[in-house]
Amino acid sequence: MELDALTLCCRHLRSERDETIARLAKQKHAAHAMCHRMRMKLRKMELSNRLLLALFLASERHNRVITERAVAAIEAGMEELPALGV
Repeated sequence: MELDALTLCCRHLRSERDETIARLAKQKHAAHAMCHRMRMKLRKMELSNRLLLALFLASERHNRVITERAVAAIEAGMEELPALGV
């Protein structure tokens, strides 16, 4: 009787162990996939940040050039500002 109970307990523990290993493997895979997605998202955000910075700096430079042209035209005493092309 005790031997049968011990055998049944060992089978149960073995099947439980296999289920636990499978569950942990799935969790590990899910964590790896999530980490990969987060890294890709971070790379996109870094690239977007660089592009926005470049756009901002170009805009600032363009605004400075237009302002300098307008100030020069006003100082020169022109009645109308020339077309300020890009």
